[in-house]
Amino acid sequence: MLFDPENFQKDNYEINFGLGLDRLKIGEREEYNISIPVCYTGNRIILDLTGQFDFNSDFNIIGDSSTSARIYAYRGKCRFEVLVTSANASLGPSTFSVLATPDREPLLIPHTENYVSFKAIMLSPPKLIEREVNLTVGEDRSFVLRPMGKKGSEYLLVTSKHRGATDEIFKDTRVLNDFMLFMKGTHCGFGHSIGIAESGSTAFEMIGFTRHDSCKHSPNWFDLHAQSRLPEIFRLFASSFDGSIRERALRQALNFYRASNASRDVSIEMSIIAAHGALEALTNFILEYQAGWFGSLSTERISFCDKLRAASAYIGISDQIMKHSENLERLSRSRNNMDPFEILSFIRNKIVHQDPKYLPKGLELHEAWLMMQWLVEVLIFGIIGYEGEIVDRRIYRGWSGQKCTLKFRR
Repeated sequence: MLFDPENFQKDNYEINFGLGLDRLKIGEREEYNISIPVCYTGNRIILDLTGQFDFNSDFNIIGDSSTSARIYAYRGKCRFEVLVTSANASLGPSTFSVLATPDREPLLIPHTENYVSFKAIMLSPPKLIEREVNLTVGEDRSFVLRPMGKKGSEYLLVTSKHRGATDEIFKDTRVLNDFMLFMKGTHCGFGHSIGIAESGSTAFEMIGFTRHDSCKHSPNWFDLHAQSRLPEIFRLFASSFDGSIRERALRQALNFYRASNASRDVSIEMSIIAAHGALEALTNFILEYQAGWFGSLSTERISFCDKLRAASAYIGISDQIMKHSENLERLSRSRNNMDPFEILSFIRNKIVHQDPKYLPKGLELHEAWLMMQWLVEVLIFGIIGYEGEIVDRRIYRGWSGQKCTLKFRR
């Protein structure tokens, strides 16, 4: 059995353990009932095949693309191809080494068709989760998150006692991963999991993690003080992921939201364009599927800033959107008192379509990005129906974690 997630320890992203294989097929040769060393390095699973390779007879298959030279591993009901990523024989047999990775990550190894509970690790989770949190979906499914290690640790233990089909474990946990993305602003990694069958035997093992943005945290609506409200927010969030067009809109917006946060340190312009994409996804859903716009009202003949203004009005945003953006307020006054929605479209358009008469200043871009991402968060909260206190990410001066209270007029 894969070692217990409760004993998970991580140091510099390198985790080492042994993986038992029923069979390993190297070209035409086969080995049975062996154990190979495995480690997690960054976002990858590394399999050490050195002990299973024969320096004289097996080395020639490395780099051979023919079917007869492929390497396959078998464990339980799982067969996966092993792809060699590194081979070193420069100094002969004494330094011979072969490292590989499975053909898919995370690697799900099923043993039974169904599970009744599981334990897993969440890598690079939102910061400031300091105590156990119970998140419930409906009446029969819940996820318990428990921080492991030091304050602000790099991982959480996730446990759940709901029943499910082994081959649907990723589907069953998708709403949790989406919610963690919304909390953190970028991807968390779910994996290193063991499922338990009704008999008490192992239902499945999951090696490796879903894609995640290691150590990257973008300050957003969530902080320590919001932890007590997470069960309520998650309940509303999860109930919106019901297979409808609303789920598609929210998931599309979250993907843009994540891209905007993840690219902020690389390109503020790219972050603004991605945030604008999130606003477009949410605005389209609100106007067409909640406000009932149709026909000519939802066509491209209406400017996006007008659509965003209408969507914000429909949701009932009562806050003065630009009140923490002094540079944008100054720009607004110089542009015939543009309102926040016109300013955001103006900034976005000047990034995409070059204007020799105007080049956005750094703080104007930063404030526009903060305001866009704040609007994305607020519109999501409006769609799922949550009202209450959140961190106001528009405020970037003074004490961190200053709040605003969401109260929608609708």
